[in-house]
Amino acid sequence: MTFLSGPKERIVVLGSGWAGYALAKTISPSQASRILISPRSHFVFTPLIASTAVGTLEFRAAVEPCRKLDLTEFHQAWASDIDFSNKTITVEANQRDGVTARSGKDLLKGLEFQVPYDRLVVAVGCYSQTFGVEGVKEHACFLRDATDARTVRLRVLQKFEQAALPSTSAAQRKRLLHFAVVGGGPTGIEFAAELHDLVHEDLAKLYPELMSHVAITIYDIAPKVLPMFDRNLAAYATNIFSRAGIRVKTEHHLQGIRRDDDVLLMRIKEEPEEVAAGVVVWSTGLMQNPLVGRLVGREIAGMGKIAKNCKTGGFAVDSHLRVQVESQDSNGKQVTKTLPDVYAIGDCANIQGESLPATAQVASQQATYLGKRFNAGTSSQGAPTAPFHFRNWGTMAYLGGWRAIHQKGADELKGRAAWILWRTAYLTKSMSLKNKLMIPFYCPQLADPITITINMIKQSANYGLYLVTDSTPDILGDRNLEQVVEASLRGGVTILQYRDKHSERSAAVVTAKKLHAIARRYNVPLLINDRVDIAAEIDCEGVHIGQDDMAYEEARKLLGPNKIIGVTASSKEEALKACEAGADYLGIGTVYSTQTKKDTKSIIGPSGVRDILSALHDAGHSSVPTVCIGGINASNTAPVLAAAASPFKSLDGVAVVSALIAAPDPAAAACDLLGKVIVAKIPEVIRAVADKTPLSHNMTNLVVQNFAANVALCVGASPIMANYAEEAADLAKLGGALVVNMGTVTPDGLKNYLQAIKAYNEAGRPIVIDPVGAGATAVRRNAVKTLLDAGHFTIIKGNEGEIQTVAGATITQRGVDSTSSLTFTQKASLVRSIALSRRNVVILTGAVDLVSDGARTLAISNGHSYLGEVTGTGCTLGTTVSAMVAAYSADPFLAAVAGTVMFGLAAELAAERSEVRGPGSFVPAFLDELYGIRKSTADGDLRWVSMAKVKAVEVNPDDAWVN
Repeated sequence: MTFLSGPKERIVVLGSGWAGYALAKTISPSQASRILISPRSHFVFTPLIASTAVGTLEFRAAVEPCRKLDLTEFHQAWASDIDFSNKTITVEANQRDGVTARSGKDLLKGLEFQVPYDRLVVAVGCYSQTFGVEGVKEHACFLRDATDARTVRLRVLQKFEQAALPSTSAAQRKRLLHFAVVGGGPTGIEFAAELHDLVHEDLAKLYPELMSHVAITIYDIAPKVLPMFDRNLAAYATNIFSRAGIRVKTEHHLQGIRRDDDVLLMRIKEEPEEVAAGVVVWSTGLMQNPLVGRLVGREIAGMGKIAKNCKTGGFAVDSHLRVQVESQDSNGKQVTKTLPDVYAIGDCANIQGESLPATAQVASQQATYLGKRFNAGTSSQGAPTAPFHFRNWGTMAYLGGWRAIHQKGADELKGRAAWILWRTAYLTKSMSLKNKLMIPFYCPQLADPITITINMIKQSANYGLYLVTDSTPDILGDRNLEQVVEASLRGGVTILQYRDKHSERSAAVVTAKKLHAIARRYNVPLLINDRVDIAAEIDCEGVHIGQDDMAYEEARKLLGPNKIIGVTASSKEEALKACEAGADYLGIGTVYSTQTKKDTKSIIGPSGVRDILSALHDAGHSSVPTVCIGGINASNTAPVLAAAASPFKSLDGVAVVSALIAAPDPAAAACDLLGKVIVAKIPEVIRAVADKTPLSHNMTNLVVQNFAANVALCVGASPIMANYAEEAADLAKLGGALVVNMGTVTPDGLKNYLQAIKAYNEAGRPIVIDPVGAGATAVRRNAVKTLLDAGHFTIIKGNEGEIQTVAGATITQRGVDSTSSLTFTQKASLVRSIALSRRNVVILTGAVDLVSDGARTLAISNGHSYLGEVTGTGCTLGTTVSAMVAAYSADPFLAAVAGTVMFGLAAELAAERSEVRGPGSFVPAFLDELYGIRKSTADGDLRWVSMAKVKAVEVNPDDAWVN
């Protein structure tokens, strides 16, 4: 029977691995309706997982989105059961990412629905086998998906950062920097090799003092690693590793893993005591998917039991990949039949009488075979014309240092030649043209801290204030372009585009190189307008192309995957086309007429921008950054940003030309513009708090607990005052933020802080620290140092004396009070230097508050003197900021600014009330005004925004705060 009224069959494929994804891609959409069901929304090119885990390749180079196959249906969900009689699949909605099941952990139950099929192909693959070893699921890292690779990379870098702390002993460094790989197959071996390359070629330049402490060990229970290779090649690999300092310990049995503070302790049968490691990567055998376990052996009415392969536990299939059913005839003789319209391929199936390896080669070839038979209409109840035949391409493994091994039958290859074959094979077997381009192009360079910073900027550029240059006399006058650009960068420009339509190429290259050198000093990316050749020659961060310039696809092919490519769009159609092609950002306009670009096709105004933003959201492109361009200046920036914002997506910034290039004081003009851009985005943060009601977990003193709880409620958060650290692990899982308010310092309190910091760091949730009275006593100074060394803080908030103490200065505070001894410029340099060194956001409170993330520094003048007359107001600013960063964790700097502005502005408005005569009557009015700002923002009344007193501070990278 068929479930369609039309002529096309419904072919349902379960799984998006090597077998399922390749089959869905091979089946012709003109021949059948293709339905793919998988808990994972993408295909993973598993041979490259080890490379992505250490940064040799970008994650995008190893994944292919399922929805790009243009399927009839795609369900990111689990197949939990199959009714073969009625040809329906019970599908369970995802509750977690697919990585949960791959590591064998329990899953949350999801909502169920039914999916019918005409033909069914089970290609669900296998999971990592833990063999019941205690602690593996909880503590080890797996290497089955891009999510796993991200986890491994993060943990490796975290261990280096922990080891680099001055408080870490030499013995602890050896424990932290021991990386253990369990499993000596190709994945484990390649990961160890890639990790060795990363450590000794890249991280050695950043952590030279730690290299003597680094160790990599491979453990395997077998007598030799790489058992699929012959003894000579396995011995060659072991010798290569031995010379590189990678220890290979065969016939070692891991019996358990447990956590001991920041390291893991492995119990190994052959070792006299537990072995410490910072990271343990688990890459051993495979176990069958639970769905397969439920189905094999099941009785099918009138047919028998679904046949099971006794060796692997998977489906037994015939040579045409059809699932088999076993029964007995009247004489007790076993009879094998074919289950109608059901196939199984990949790791979950085994052809009767054959012993094929559980590899990507087998799975992909089976998918191609079955897809071609479906397209030809030869794989139905009758047998196809020819059985499946596996063609062995050989087995490969990378050993590091541009060396590899390859074996195909009796043929062997090793060394550099094998490495070339290894990389070429992965290039040619990559699924899409995009990844074929990304694999050879993506080779990150970690030569020095500047390069590392620029590589980070390429992935997360800030589009707040985008400057487009113009060197024509009408705009620039007789001034020097490089000087004007540098002044603008000092004022806060976050991204720079060099546009020059008139100069000869040689002259343009010279100017572009000068601008690139200037931009690098400020950690700002430089893009070239239109000229891909110039961008490639000077190796800047990318290009911007217009609708009449080179096509995006051609630019990407020439520049590679790790360059920024932006596209101009003046209509919904142009914007959607650019996003679908892969544009990194959009320049939307022209908003208003402008003398700098006289050939504009149309003026779209703020309403046209809003229509484009709405279309991007509706099409699923909300994450693509956008800036508006065309006639933007200081007087219209705020109104344009407000009018252009759609209900679900707002602009990320503004692009300007004359507003800075023609400004009498470009630095001051940039400061003013950046402040306006950031203020315009503050309501977005406040709305996020109201929408999400995030948890604000306060570890604070008893004096301010009630006040802090009320402040949290007024801004829209859900407060909890919990100083007992045993609660922190559970609270950290609730998606909120932690506030550590060091008001009352006790030994037990310090232990509770440390435990909570660790819990929130492990959960990846924000932490705000308020080092109250940090410089008042030696006890407090030591406590601050202990806390700062214990983990990473998203935001550090304090007064001048407290922030100086954080920076390492020895000062004397009178209790929690702080007198001012620094100039405004010194304060700005202080917060910027701490933010840069600790990679966080710093708030220095005072008559004028300063907020910095190292790249951007803002001065906020909102507030009132009554705040200094009420106990706990400084502490409750930390609570307010925690609510903002919990709800808006993607941009902690904007969250900190939003919280500081809201807090100060509420104080101003409260003090103006007629009933307020002093600090006592100020407090309830202050709470009311916090609530009022939240309520008016939710109602769309943003008149209060014009009262925000925010201005960017000029940045000189050569300025340094000196104690």
